Amino acid sequence: MISSIRIKFIIIKIFFNIRMYIIILCYYIGTIMNILIINKNILFYFIKTSYNINHLILIFLLSVPSYAEEVMKISSMDAVNMALKYSLESKNAKYQEEIKKLYKDRSWNIFVPNVGFSSNISRQNPFMSNARGEHWHLGLGVSAELSISPSVVNKMRLASFNYDGVVIDRERVNRDIKLNVLKIYNELLAFKSIVDVLKEQLDKGKLKFEQVSIAYDNGLISEIDYLDSKLKYNKLQPNLDEQIIKFEEIKSKFRLLIGLDVLQDFEVVGELSDDILDFSFFNEIVDVYEDLEIRKLNNFVKIMQTTLDSLWLDAFLPSLSLSMSYNPGNISFGSGFSGLGQQGFHFVFGLTYSLTEILPFSKSFTEIWKQDYQLKMLKDQIDNKMREFKSKVVQKRKNMRLYKSILDNSKMTLEISKKNYQIAFDAFNAGTIDLIKLNDIELSYKQSDLQLIKDKLNYANLVLEYKDLINKLD
Repeated sequence: MISSIRIKFIIIKIFFNIRMYIIILCYYIGTIMNILIINKNILFYFIKTSYNINHLILIFLLSVPSYAEEVMKISSMDAVNMALKYSLESKNAKYQEEIKKLYKDRSWNIFVPNVGFSSNISRQNPFMSNARGEHWHLGLGVSAELSISPSVVNKMRLASFNYDGVVIDRERVNRDIKLNVLKIYNELLAFKSIVDVLKEQLDKGKLKFEQVSIAYDNGLISEIDYLDSKLKYNKLQPNLDEQIIKFEEIKSKFRLLIGLDVLQDFEVVGELSDDILDFSFFNEIVDVYEDLEIRKLNNFVKIMQTTLDSLWLDAFLPSLSLSMSYNPGNISFGSGFSGLGQQGFHFVFGLTYSLTEILPFSKSFTEIWKQDYQLKMLKDQIDNKMREFKSKVVQKRKNMRLYKSILDNSKMTLEISKKNYQIAFDAFNAGTIDLIKLNDIELSYKQSDLQLIKDKLNYANLVLEYKDLINKLD
């Protein structure tokens, strides 16, 4: 592959040659103008304009990004890492985790008292009989208050459970991204193989049609055989173009997924694997509680159970309140100035107990019963989700066994089709079968080749889905 720097030097050389040709052409035009007594300023303007346009075109071509000339090779793991880095869903999940971590790490701040400073100015009524000369008072004070409910520890636990929930959410997002990237990567490998097969078929078809045309011109084959070969050859290029269009559409989708520039060309590495998964893998014990959806629901159970416990504690236990204030004194001023007065500390310790909330028809009891029913519903949902998970595992295993049989049969069919085509080709050369029969056998051989690629893709993606289901995708 020619480097981008060498290409640029070639472009520069070409355009300088073009400029010289333009100047020479203008010289001859000028000679004609002299003969026709035309103003030479027109000639100079033409040369100058051509020179500037030439440089503008040159600058434009050289300003094309060099990465558009290079093909980036991307492995499957590179693609996964790029998608996790540039995905908006992955970034949002990370930010949500950071937010919940912030709340978790600072959940102890409920024990921090509310500290405040206060000041006020008041005026004494001068018309009162016992009023003195001072009519204005400036009051200052510092206070600290702390209120602790019986469920204060549970609130800290809730912050931890909420953080665990977003950790599970982020893991689910990243796993979905990884699964999607790997499946599309397999599609790219499959389309790459399909395009290569169709290109090879087009080259062979062109060579074969040229031979058929020569044979037809020499009267060795009939017009029907010639037209049949021409019809089949004419279908090869549209079929190839159709697959190339689909290939480019998937590549565009893949660029957006992994964060590549729309102009950046790339190439996937490797081939679509047809390795059969070891079925002893099915004998491994699958921990149903490791399923992300079930983990998420179990975390909800912890949150709801903790909330229910908090409702019970707040309803039947008193809340504690502590407050302390310090008053440095009041400053009185008016007709004269007086010093500080009413100085000192003030402490308050209180217990608050609501008798209404322990009644069966109270608001707290209503919330308790509601939370209890919702907790039962959630546990039933978990049981149902566990049954669904087990059913999915069993069904995926059945599908993989079926697709293994399909893949094995597809490999066998391709081998038979290849052998059959070789025998038919020899028979055609020997004159025992006609060209139409050979074309039909060749078409079956091509279809078997393409079908094997599709079966490989289906099986490979099914393996990815099964590994993702049992949390073995890594």
